[in-house]
Amino acid sequence: MTRVLILGANGQLARNTTRVLLDDPGLTLTLYLRQAGRLKNPAPDRVTIVEGDVLDAATLRHATPRHAGPGCRLCQSRG
Repeated sequence: MTRVLILGANGQLARNTTRVLLDDPGLTLTLYLRQAGRLKNPAPDRVTIVEGDVLDAATLRHATPRHAGPGCRLCQSRG
C-alpha cells in the first residue's frame, strides 16, 4: 500500500487533494496540520491525522518515517 503525506491538510488544496486520493483504495494518507481538532477524519481505516507545525522538524520527522523516498509535492503559496 502506498503512503501519502499531506502537509497543511486543512487548506483548500489539501482538502480537495485528500478527497481525490481517497478514491484510490491502494493509498493510505497521513494528514499533517497545526490544529487537528479542525479536521474530521474522512476515512479512519486509511487516514492518520497528525498535529504539528511543519517548522517543527522533530514532530515532522516523527510523523513521516514511513513516507521516505521519491514523491511529488504540491505547494500553495499564501497570498
